[in-house]
Amino acid sequence: MFELGLCTDITCNDEMKELFECYCCLRLVCLTHLITHLEVKKQNKQQLDDIRNQLNIVKNKLKLIVEEKLLTIKCEQNLIEQAERFLDMPSSSFDELQNLFENINQTIESNQSEEIMIKVEPLLSETKYCSCICICNKQNMNSNDGPKELQISKNDENLNDINRDFIDTIALDAATTTTENPHVNEKQERRQISYRKLIDKCPLTFDGAYGLTKANHSIKLCEHQRHRRFSLYSHFTNTHRLKEVYVPRLIRAVANNQDPRITKLFDDDEDVINHFYNVPCPFSYEQINSSKYTEENLAIQSCRKRFVPFCKLKAHLRQYHKNLSSYNVDPSEISVSGLSSGAYFATQIQVAFSASIKGAGIIAGGPYDCAAQMSYISCMLNSNPSITQSILNTKLWSGNKIDDIKNLVKHKVYMIWGTSDPLVGASVMTQLYKYYVTDGQFIPSKNVVFKNDLNAAHTFPTDFDSIGNNDCGLTSIPFISNCDFDGAGAILEHIYGPLKPRNNGVLNGKFIEFNQGEFLMNSSAYGMSDTAWIYVPKSCSDGTICKLHITYHGCQQSYEKIGDKYIKNTGYNRWADTNNIIVLYPQTVATNTIDSTDGELTPNVHGCWDWIGWYGSDFDVKSGKQSSAMKKMMDRITSGFNPIDRFTELQILTTTHNSVSLSWRNVLSANGYNIYRNGSKINNEIISDTTFTDNNLNSGTIYTFIVKAISSTGTESIASNYVTAKTIGNSPAVAIPNGLIATYITGNSITLKWNLVLDVATYNIYRNGNKVADVKLTSFTDTCLKPATNYRYQVSSVKDLIESEKSIEVKVKTLTLNVCFNDNNYNHIISGRAYHSMNDALPVDTNQNRELYNKFQRTKENDCIIE
Repeated sequence: MFELGLCTDITCNDEMKELFECYCCLRLVCLTHLITHLEVKKQNKQQLDDIRNQLNIVKNKLKLIVEEKLLTIKCEQNLIEQAERFLDMPSSSFDELQNLFENINQTIESNQSEEIMIKVEPLLSETKYCSCICICNKQNMNSNDGPKELQISKNDENLNDINRDFIDTIALDAATTTTENPHVNEKQERRQISYRKLIDKCPLTFDGAYGLTKANHSIKLCEHQRHRRFSLYSHFTNTHRLKEVYVPRLIRAVANNQDPRITKLFDDDEDVINHFYNVPCPFSYEQINSSKYTEENLAIQSCRKRFVPFCKLKAHLRQYHKNLSSYNVDPSEISVSGLSSGAYFATQIQVAFSASIKGAGIIAGGPYDCAAQMSYISCMLNSNPSITQSILNTKLWSGNKIDDIKNLVKHKVYMIWGTSDPLVGASVMTQLYKYYVTDGQFIPSKNVVFKNDLNAAHTFPTDFDSIGNNDCGLTSIPFISNCDFDGAGAILEHIYGPLKPRNNGVLNGKFIEFNQGEFLMNSSAYGMSDTAWIYVPKSCSDGTICKLHITYHGCQQSYEKIGDKYIKNTGYNRWADTNNIIVLYPQTVATNTIDSTDGELTPNVHGCWDWIGWYGSDFDVKSGKQSSAMKKMMDRITSGFNPIDRFTELQILTTTHNSVSLSWRNVLSANGYNIYRNGSKINNEIISDTTFTDNNLNSGTIYTFIVKAISSTGTESIASNYVTAKTIGNSPAVAIPNGLIATYITGNSITLKWNLVLDVATYNIYRNGNKVADVKLTSFTDTCLKPATNYRYQVSSVKDLIESEKSIEVKVKTLTLNVCFNDNNYNHIISGRAYHSMNDALPVDTNQNRELYNKFQRTKENDCIIE
């Protein structure tokens, strides 16, 4: 569901990254900034809620002031009316007039000297250096400003300056005395209880508790948990999903034993729920199955969770979405190898998926299907296991349980046995050779090398020292030794032919840990770890066509047992780095299970690969748990294969005020090229030349370009190197929208979308040069259009009544609407739906012969011309 390009966040670096569509700003950003944007949106939403609450506070205060003023004005108006009546009454007494005169005079003097005083209580953040808000230093307040004991009011909690660390120290009343009594010890006066540490029963067990209702507040109730005690702070925020700013109000009420049935703490219109508690996973079904990704035919496994708690989003992405990526790997260039149980398992994968594998390296392994015929001990040590049934089963299962065994004839196998190996004897490996060559006759002898003279124990042989490795003559952890023999190099060169010299220095590629569990449900129950490793050379990351080698560690060699020693010390990566080979390191875990062959308890405590039937009797065929998971990994990695190599010679030729000219090296296997500006394709037709000029650009503006080659089948190569160019001149006063594209087209409507322009109020939409609408969003659907008609669109942004220049023009054609005209041939011709040729009426779209011997002849019933 991602694409490669530059992150549009201005704080991001200029590296090509996997981009995701941010549903907050509708721009393509990297995963890091996707998470950042979610955090910013949450903060913005919180700030918006807080300022709404503050506005409500000051509105209510002003309302009281105005009401008092209106009452005063009404009284003053009465004085005026009373004076006017007395002046019109010649019989008024002196005392009445004198009394009214004094009242009016006092009112005038009061209005002239009155100053409107508004008391501003300190915000919580202004008292954050106090040890407790209830006993803060009174010297910070003027004695005439109000009460000497500062209390937390309901409205105070709605202010956005609340400091979370400070909230933890807010004291809850446990006594009725106040700080006004200087003789009372502060410790006796207040019992301080941390809001975050208060444990009690949840009071929200019925609708209307403390004024919280389902109808007005969408509150979730604890109807079945009335007797449980909780840490109320986390319970209110996580279970009931209350905004943290409201939680102290509830906790104080609980601590003070206020009755939730008669105490109302919340107004009906207060928005108390944290609507950003859960956020959609960017890999949810709705995201990756949108029209955009469906059109691009991306194979992405959807997330099992549609929404995840925002506070756990990072952990969720790390745990579940470090998914194995696809690479430009040739599916015909896959090989396997392994040591000990990994060697037995490598043989199983080689035989079961022979159509996908081209070769194998077997170090201390035995015959295929051996442990299914006898006790696994008989397939080890110095035994001489029979291979008769194994050969029969291989032939019997061919093309069914396993791939057609005819594929094996092209395989190359390199076998290594140490003369001091106490676990797998020479006779066991000899039987494997007979299975391959002499008895089974599956692989020609010229394709199989059996090195059985290496002076080594049961270990992986290398020709270099690594920290923590065991001696070559010892069979002990980590089973990797400097035996003056490059086992990895010998295996790879036999399978792939001559290779470039290996890299003995600092590797250029990357070790990537990925989610192996996505390929096998409940993977740890079947002996496979939730995570595994892959080494990807830089050339393969850049899109070069690569090979894939899968190597299986032995028992007690998993990451769980020895860390990354097998991954980094076997020597495969050194050869891979210079020869475009990706190395996959699947991982096992130890389990306790029952051997399905005899029902006896056979714990896999050493984390071996399943070559004896721990996890099912089909362990060595395609349907086996571990085998099928491995095939899925192969398919994932090779799904990015593109026979066209990525090219890296894109460059800028010239720039003007409104254009950028590009050039690149010709790719011999390419059928043409596509140009992408700022992540969007800009050419309507395939470009056959190796130069291109992008016109109608904005002056003083930075643009980023990449080029992709197109194969004869229409598939695109990996993106070229990217280049950045800035057009000559000054950038416009108001930024011009970019990234304008048509996202949805019908016969009578076109939906447009473009990138967000910061600090812009509205956007103007232009169709064929004429303004048709102004919108506030970054999308617009133009309706009531004509079918099969070309339209030209541009967008401009407006800020403070100043309009930017128009965006780059996008040309879109509406779809053709098929309308059936059931009429006679004469009317078809007159209307232009058909034309007259000889004695026939031929529709202009299909040229279907309608045998028009009489031009007034009506067509057959239900016969019509489509237009």
